[in-house]
Amino acid sequence: MKTFKDNAGRTWTIAVNVDAVKRVRDLLGEDLLDVKQVLERLMIDPILLCDVIYCVCKPQADAENISDVDFAKAMAGDSIAHAKTALVEELVRNCPTINYRYCC
Repeated sequence: MKTFKDNAGRTWTIAVNVDAVKRVRDLLGEDLLDVKQVLERLMIDPILLCDVIYCVCKPQADAENISDVDFAKAMAGDSIAHAKTALVEELVRNCPTINYRYCC
């Protein structure tokens, strides 16, 4: 698992597993395993990136009563860059079919 800090100083844990992939698919209609489509878009769309990361971190956010709006308000600059790195590293580590050439 990878972690990052948002601009509010909260530490978030990125854990990509079947539950997280399903949650992103159910909530956003995005398939994290569709390398060509989703990962390329995540690299250029910070709003989609933050939405996906929120969905991945949703159990933690729910436990701390942090809404998607509050989460988004704390995501800017370096926190987005660190979150993107954490997400991509977790995807690569947990999904052997993902290749760095698609996302970097």
